[in-house]
Amino acid sequence: MPAMHVAALAVIIEEYCIGCTKCIQACPVDAIVGAAKQMHTVIEEECTGCELCLPPCPVDCIDMRPVKPDIGKPEIWEKEQTSSKADRVRLRTEARIERLERIKTEKKAQHAARAKMTATSSDRKKEIQAAVARVKTKRLKMRTAKTDSISQNAITENPETP
Repeated sequence: MPAMHVAALAVIIEEYCIGCTKCIQACPVDAIVGAAKQMHTVIEEECTGCELCLPPCPVDCIDMRPVKPDIGKPEIWEKEQTSSKADRVRLRTEARIERLERIKTEKKAQHAARAKMTATSSDRKKEIQAAVARVKTKRLKMRTAKTDSISQNAITENPETP
């Protein structure tokens, strides 16, 4: 008879959880769900018992609790379930890695777009400043032309005034 391996699952103690999301980031199979500043929970069917979520938790709100073995379960069935769980874990881990890479790529693209936008906005500022300068020059020319025409009219109407 093979030695019984008692697996453990992570369990989050709700009243201590502060919602820091560090355990979510540490879990290699995304078995912990929750949002920032809200209580998290562990999906028991997906938890592998790897304990990688324990060290990053700042408030020590995660316990590892042993899983009770199914007594009377045929050994062949247990091997089948272990195999299918291993496949599920592998798929979830690969999906997580792909998701993290996609997020990293998207962040790089956003950063590049922001950098381009900043360059574009500085170009726009230069264009606006040039347009404002043209308008000021035009107004100054118009004022000068009006002043000259007023002076000419005054001289023609009253030629004796110095």
